Amino acid sequence: MTNISFTVLMCTYKNDNCHSLERAIKSVFNNSIQPDHFILTIDGPIPIINFDLINRLSSIYPIEINQIPKNIGLALALNNALDKVTTEWVARADSDDFNLKDRFLLQTQYAQKNFDVIGGFVREIDSRNEITDLIKKVPLNDKDIKKY
Repeated sequence: MTNISFTVLMCTYKNDNCHSLERAIKSVFNNSIQPDHFILTIDGPIPIINFDLINRLSSIYPIEINQIPKNIGLALALNNALDKVTTEWVARADSDDFNLKDRFLLQTQYAQKNFDVIGGFVREIDSRNEITDLIKKVPLNDKDIKKY
């Protein structure tokens, strides 16, 4: 089996909760498969507590910071980061995501089967940051994914 190289893109902005951001970043690096690159885009000015957190985590994990001086919004900020990707595959993670331990393993297994787009259902987290039984189901086939 061929190794799949991939980059994780994450974006943060002024309204992100620092605790959720920390958990999101750690869940990327505590995964069973590590990304080849991790690009964290800072979309405009952010609170000092979030900036300090990012600096601390950057000393522990290989995080490439992509700083955008003025907030331009998630889609444009991600497109800006996409220009910095050198791997064949990109995984998206939100700043409030908790990536399950085998997420990247499962997704790279599908990548090896020549899929173009790979996603997954979302398990909701409650106000106490506990994983619930609520699952947000997303489209599974090409036509429905494009329509979505």
